Amino acid sequence: MTRLISGLVMAVAAVGLTLFAPLKLFFLITLLLAGVCLHEYFWMLKTGGEPSAGSIGVILGFLATATILFGDEKIIAPLLAIILIASVVSAFVGGGADVFRSASNSVFGVFYIAVTLGCLGLIRAGDVGELLVLTLIFANALCDTFAYYTGKNFGKRPLAPKVSPNKTVEGFAGGVVGAIVGALASKLFLLPVTVLWADMIVLGLIAGLLGPMGDLLESSVKRKTGVKDSGNLIPGHGGVWDRLDSLMVSAVAFYSYLALVS
Repeated sequence: MTRLISGLVMAVAAVGLTLFAPLKLFFLITLLLAGVCLHEYFWMLKTGGEPSAGSIGVILGFLATATILFGDEKIIAPLLAIILIASVVSAFVGGGADVFRSASNSVFGVFYIAVTLGCLGLIRAGDVGELLVLTLIFANALCDTFAYYTGKNFGKRPLAPKVSPNKTVEGFAGGVVGAIVGALASKLFLLPVTVLWADMIVLGLIAGLLGPMGDLLESSVKRKTGVKDSGNLIPGHGGVWDRLDSLMVSAVAFYSYLALVS
């Protein structure tokens, strides 16, 4: 029951904030979510004994998301370079034996979390952005739902047994179908004629094919660090990263697609 209530509250909040929040407020909430996810990621590394920049990584990632959302485009590339340099320097200063692993863990977390959530905000800032973000959320949700029931009833072949033993190829295929159905349903009932059907097919494929990769990636971090959930902020659901892992990958991929075709 706790999980169900939390899920309903999150769904209502996501729809309400996406559709009705002013853009700057949406940016601020996205920035807050990025900060929480960064904290969860670096906490997981620390818990699992993995070297990283720790608090410095959280700050760097927070600044990266803030720059993407609120800053000048000209300073994004220099900031990312600074993040890379700072991660390497912190790895040396920290005195750890494995400098490469420490720097790699830090750079990965900052780029993976900060940049992906920054891209979600940039989608919201574009034409009919609130509807596109809502479509991404809906497509990812249907992907998870279809994948669960398809895998439960027809799943036989494991998809990534060393990372997530319960996921199957059949469930993955069902999830792709669900994501496409969600995207096309949004086009039919929600999106204006200016949004092309082809774009929604691409969105569905991105959510269906790449969204689960975000889930598997987080699962690999959990397995590496021995952590069950990224946090406990959401009753019955774990941490914020646990809820956003699929959406983050879908957002950065779809934003890249929109930037290329616009």
